[in-house]
Amino acid sequence: MKIPTLTLLLALICSFGFAQNSEIIDSIKHEITKAKEDSNKVKALLELSKVYLNIATDTALNYASKAKDISERIKFKKGIANSYKFIGIAYYNGGNYISALTNFNKSLSIFQSIGDQIGIANMYSNIGGLYTMQGDDEPALYNLLHALEIAEKIKDKKRIVSLCSNLGALYIKIPNSFKKAKEFLLRGLILSNELGDKELIGSINLNLGDLYFNKKNGDSAIFFLNKSAQNWQGNRNYPVALNFLGKVYSSKKQYNLARKNFKKALEIATQLNSNLDITQSLLGLGNINYQEQQFDQAIKDYKHAESMALEMDSKAELKEAYYGLATTYFKVSNFKNAYTYLNSFSIIKDSIYNIATDKKLYGLEYTFDIRNKENKIKLLQKEKELQLLNLKKEKSAKNSYIIALVLIFIIALIIYRYYRVKIKTNNLLNKQNIEINTAYKKLKATQTQLIQSEKLASLGELTAGIAHEIQNPLNFVN
Repeated sequence: MKIPTLTLLLALICSFGFAQNSEIIDSIKHEITKAKEDSNKVKALLELSKVYLNIATDTALNYASKAKDISERIKFKKGIANSYKFIGIAYYNGGNYISALTNFNKSLSIFQSIGDQIGIANMYSNIGGLYTMQGDDEPALYNLLHALEIAEKIKDKKRIVSLCSNLGALYIKIPNSFKKAKEFLLRGLILSNELGDKELIGSINLNLGDLYFNKKNGDSAIFFLNKSAQNWQGNRNYPVALNFLGKVYSSKKQYNLARKNFKKALEIATQLNSNLDITQSLLGLGNINYQEQQFDQAIKDYKHAESMALEMDSKAELKEAYYGLATTYFKVSNFKNAYTYLNSFSIIKDSIYNIATDKKLYGLEYTFDIRNKENKIKLLQKEKELQLLNLKKEKSAKNSYIIALVLIFIIALIIYRYYRVKIKTNNLLNKQNIEINTAYKKLKATQTQLIQSEKLASLGELTAGIAHEIQNPLNFVN
């Protein structure tokens, strides 16, 4: 019996306690009554759907469908994508995997059309989780690795933890993959503790419990499973941890403790209408009844589990039910039914896992490892290019600085020389000015003397003229 240890992110149901739900529901309903038919109303309906996933999947489905109808009318693409996602989760929780996958694929297509990387990673994760539940490991691994690649690119820690949990769970199922499973789970445990998210911590601890259970270390498995149950107590995943505890106690032949956990899980799963958890509780109880030789009750439990597994198209649970029925019918000497169920068990076992699938899985893993290494090489090359660019920039800045200093020195030298020339010029001009002034003064003095001389000469001529004019009459008289 393989316990489903998958986490559907934003498929991750809110970790609200059951007692808190009525408060949240009333608050959101009040918001919806006042809201216009717009994106806010869509968001409120989706929140309500999210809360009802913890209580009643049919009601959750109804609110998600209403959100989709409004989103389509107002052409709110992200709202349509999220509505399909929650419709898919509601179907998933109800065990209708085919309808869940159809809606998840519709959601993925719309998220891709609007380039919403978070939504794309989310849906690849959910689709991968769903394929894992169906025991279809090849598409499960492809989708989960693809989701992880996107989550690492956008550095979404919460989604990385969820995917590490899912990939760890998937590798636990694959033979000779203990190291790979542990690697993913320990990475997820460190990140989930950093985030302090109880939902994710519970998921990682559950898968670590599964890992150690597969290594035949029951005590370590119980330690991690109890941690998981503590973190999940009060939310939808609680029955998963209880079922797994029942499985481990059953392997240790502590049937009273095993029965107690299976019955408690069955009771809570029935209240939540969680078909998958109900199926696994029934399988666990069937195994205990078989071990205690209560074969009639074991057949009833296995039959009930078979019908639910067929309805969900869950191969892993169906395989467990077929094996239980084959061995139980053999014990009660009903060899015809024993042979029929043994044949069914053989067919479904071959369909779940074979050598070709194994090669494809490792091929996928190798492809993604190579792609991751190529991405790291590209990143290192970019970092190297950036470093070279920075060195060039630094060198260019240094050269510019030197050139600037040289220019400043040259300019300062030119200014200094100009200043010296100006001083010399001024001194020369001052000297010339003094000389000019001295010459001017001498010229003025000479001019004054010349004028004086001319005046005296003129006076002499005048005097001579007057004397001549006076002399002529005198001569005439004489």
